[in-house]
Amino acid sequence: MVARSFLRTWLFLSALLFAFSLTAPVSGSAQTGTGEAKRGVKIQPEIAEGRPIHLVYIHLVKSTGDPAKDEDLKKQVASAFAVGKGGTFRQLVAEFGLKRVRQLVSVQSAELKLYETVPSGQVVVAILVSPLEETAIVPKKPRVC
Repeated sequence: MVARSFLRTWLFLSALLFAFSLTAPVSGSAQTGTGEAKRGVKIQPEIAEGRPIHLVYIHLVKSTGDPAKDEDLKKQVASAFAVGKGGTFRQLVAEFGLKRVRQLVSVQSAELKLYETVPSGQVVVAILVSPLEETAIVPKKPRVC
């Protein structure tokens, strides 16, 4: 009687352990070569409010074709956004910063995404920028009246 009860408990626990091992992430891909910015959970701005900023990542959706122009655009975006690593995330400040980024002459569109880092609980701010193409940046000629 005791042997059957023990056998059932052992089989149940073995099956449970096996099921948990299938649902766990693969440790090889979760820890090898993954940067802190790539690990995290996407969160809403309301959840990020008041949390420390671990990283502000600026990503160009499409390259301008010139690495120097890409870096210059990233610097312009960082300057216009004006929120950096080590600060505290505030939704209102981030929205105004994103508005300034969208007003840059060389930016077609910009989007803000937020991630909570794992395991530190800090915020990663990702700004996805689509630059204007060269033909679209041509300044308008003034009208002669």
